[in-house]
Amino acid sequence: MKIAFFTDSYYPMLNGVTISVENFAHELRSHGHTVYIFAPKFDGYKDTEKDVYRLSAVKLLSTEPEVHMPFVLPHNLFKEISPRDFDIVHAHGNGFFSFLGYQVAKLKGIPYVLTVHTQHTRYTHYVFNGKLITPRIAATGLRVISNMCDEVITPSLKMKKDLKSYGVTKPITVISNFIYTARFRSAKKNYLHDLCNIPPSSPILLSVGRLGKEKDCSFLLRSFKVIANQNPNVHLVMVGDGEEAKSLKSLVKKLGLGGRVHFPGKVHPKEIPSVYADAEIFVYSSRTETQGIVVLEAAAAGLPFVVVKDDAYAGCIIDGENGYMVSHKPMLFAQKVLELLDDAKKRENFSKKSRELIRANFLPTALANETLEVYKRVLLKKNSGRFRIRNINKATLKRLYRATELLNKIFE
Repeated sequence: MKIAFFTDSYYPMLNGVTISVENFAHELRSHGHTVYIFAPKFDGYKDTEKDVYRLSAVKLLSTEPEVHMPFVLPHNLFKEISPRDFDIVHAHGNGFFSFLGYQVAKLKGIPYVLTVHTQHTRYTHYVFNGKLITPRIAATGLRVISNMCDEVITPSLKMKKDLKSYGVTKPITVISNFIYTARFRSAKKNYLHDLCNIPPSSPILLSVGRLGKEKDCSFLLRSFKVIANQNPNVHLVMVGDGEEAKSLKSLVKKLGLGGRVHFPGKVHPKEIPSVYADAEIFVYSSRTETQGIVVLEAAAAGLPFVVVKDDAYAGCIIDGENGYMVSHKPMLFAQKVLELLDDAKKRENFSKKSRELIRANFLPTALANETLEVYKRVLLKKNSGRFRIRNINKATLKRLYRATELLNKIFE
């Protein structure tokens, strides 16, 4: 099968969507399928994997993640898609590149599948502080875009329920994200201790992810204040970067936690397994996840959890078996962390259970096969004849190329 991924997020942007796209592309290719990835172009960045095509785009918003819009009639795109006989377009990201994928699918007369990775109603504050796009407008947009698809994929039942509540009527299939666990089994220790100058004997509470308002990182700091008062050795490390970094560092000073809380910033993907290897407990306060790649990574690394309760973690965290899911109360959160810190045997049992859950519920091969079943289903439903771009009159196509060349020269 020949599959075209259109994604609004890809390397060097590092987020859950990027990792998901890369992993599914790799796994589908290992099954013998061809996957083309169409993503925004970044000056100076060169891809090392095959079949990745970068399209010139203009950055509309310097948010996290950034919003890029491909040029109208991108010339290079037409050069790439004209001779290619895709079977299906699978879009990721719900932005301009996803919509471009929809246009390509319609032009070629092939099915269009969309994975909704993000709970956009919780991210409207990134666009002019929520004054331009409200949660209601975001929900409407998700409904319209999703109902344009042949089928929708979500990584969790939580996101599926949200889409249905917005009025999405197209079929929705839940297919979890996954990560490759082998790289987390033999990671070297002491990476974070050395990076943050933490004594080797001091336990580390770890949080990984964007330091954004929607992640509620200040809750972790308020909870850690209680923890630090009762355990003089424990440290909190918050790996990642974002627009809240400055205010969080100010809060650390205000709470008198200097020297006990560390912000190492973004870490290279190759070092991520070593980041988890140094931690005793993974702590997380976000309630806006559709699933959370970092939670899968932490489980693969064998970490026990203390997180704010969220349905997004179904299948990965079971309360009382490999961690605790607690209400949004700093004192209760701190109590559960302290309980785990004081019980090495329980941490060991929780660690084993985390790895068991990853092996049982997030196998790459099984999840790739579930994706292929969606593809087969929508292909069977597509009974109408296919109009292919390669059938356009050559003279017309040449005129289209010339026009797009002129546009690109203007914008580049």
